[in-house]
Amino acid sequence: MSNLTLEDFLLNNSNIDKVFINEFFYIQKMNIESKHKPFIVDLDLVTKWLKSFKKDLKDTLLKLYIKDVDYILLDDNIVLGG
Repeated sequence: MSNLTLEDFLLNNSNIDKVFINEFFYIQKMNIESKHKPFIVDLDLVTKWLKSFKKDLKDTLLKLYIKDVDYILLDDNIVLGG
């Protein structure tokens, strides 16, 4: 049985953009190594993936979600699941 990771499998066997796969798993690895729980989101990457503007995503988050319940702000970084 192989020790192939999901990341390796997707990189080698899917049509998903490899840059996206690498960035997605970067966020996952960042969260594993982080002492801030439950989940850090890189808003710059999400903005890029959605072809949006960071200000629009942040405005939506601040308007539609509850601070310290749905998210927390940590040094200007948004952490989901606060």
